[in-house]
Amino acid sequence: MDNRTIKVKILESWYIIDSVLFGDHSRNVVKENATFREYASLKGALLSNLYEYYTHINFSPVYESIPSGVKQLTISARNAARYSKKLASNILQQESVKEAIKRRVIRESKDRKIENIEKFTDSLITEKFVQIALDNALIGIPVLEARSIQNTEDFKGQILEDTYKMMRNSLIDLSRKCTKI
Repeated sequence: MDNRTIKVKILESWYIIDSVLFGDHSRNVVKENATFREYASLKGALLSNLYEYYTHINFSPVYESIPSGVKQLTISARNAARYSKKLASNILQQESVKEAIKRRVIRESKDRKIENIEKFTDSLITEKFVQIALDNALIGIPVLEARSIQNTEDFKGQILEDTYKMMRNSLIDLSRKCTKI
């Protein structure tokens, strides 16, 4: 396992997350200092968890040429974010996914007595899109390129993945609040 390429992937992921959530670097979007610090701390914790996950599954990122410098990292991250968003869009277009979302909208709108179904549906689809886009870039590709894929199923692998999902959801919620400021 090449530790240097994992570190580069983690740094690249710093920018991927911003690209998926904001379409830009978070420092250009999040104007309130306290919120930015909270966002950066949570993102750092998520990336620390990913580093441990990547080493656990023996992920060895494949680069044609390893990005060197912030400019190359941000370009690589934007390309990765675009690709993961395209995959997310394709996934959401699948009939089985549309049906699952429809069932969830019906169930939750009844349970929570939601009056504006259209707004709720849009919000749910946007949330799913962002979750899938982040998962594709941060978990999906690394799992496909892992040398110890069986480690994703062991206890530690499951704990690390569950932790990632909780932090991902918290990051998405926080990013929504940031854009409302």
